[in-house]
Amino acid sequence: MTTILKSDRLANKRAIVTGGLSGIGRAITTAMAQEGAVVTIVDWAEKSRDDGLTAKAVVKTTGAKNYEKLDVSDPKGVDVFFKNVGEIDILVNNAGVTTFKPLPELTANDCDRLFAVNVRGVFLMTRAASMAWQRESRQGSIVNIASNLAFVGAPEASLYCATKGAVVSFTKAVAAELGPNGIRVNAVCPGAVETEFNRDYRSQGAQEVWESGTLLKNPGFSILATGERISPAIVFLASDEAKHITGASLLVDGGANAV
Repeated sequence: MTTILKSDRLANKRAIVTGGLSGIGRAITTAMAQEGAVVTIVDWAEKSRDDGLTAKAVVKTTGAKNYEKLDVSDPKGVDVFFKNVGEIDILVNNAGVTTFKPLPELTANDCDRLFAVNVRGVFLMTRAASMAWQRESRQGSIVNIASNLAFVGAPEASLYCATKGAVVSFTKAVAAELGPNGIRVNAVCPGAVETEFNRDYRSQGAQEVWESGTLLKNPGFSILATGERISPAIVFLASDEAKHITGASLLVDGGANAV
């Protein structure tokens, strides 16, 4: 894996990355650790979806400090986690789930599951972190991972689109509320990314559709992004270089939403 960034811009910053064992979250964890952050991986799983590595092995390979098992949609679990985690400077709300189905095949359980993780999880983690910072009269930075599908529709992805649209709106509202306390809240909105998360859907025809809609063809590389191409945006927004940016939703989609 090529190191994209190395400037110690997050030196000694204490960061939490939810969903950090796999996909984009794992790339974010690696990039932040390379930039000097002390990273705690939070994940409901105990192994990576990418390659089956145990949480302990992912901690070692990414340079993270430790791993905590947590379901971010569980209010009691989130409260206990924040009571024990100690001081933090950065929260990355990356944990997410999806299901790709035609509307008639979607169930109430599908709806509950997606909103529980993708929306309630972001809310619970954001609320807990911001309350801790305000109690301690400290500043902090939150980066929510949304999607370019927060802004456009996609067939068979209606619930996922709805949850990511909610994350973008939540980001703006919370940024407005917490800004006076020096707490920044931004979102990064990736386009199509080649991860285990969407492998089955890509194999059913989405790969070709996503590639045709991506303006940047990245000569010499795959057309679709990898987590390593998304993570620099999160590092930037989390860092002090972005200290005058809040309430923003940054598209990192190879230009897909430009047309």
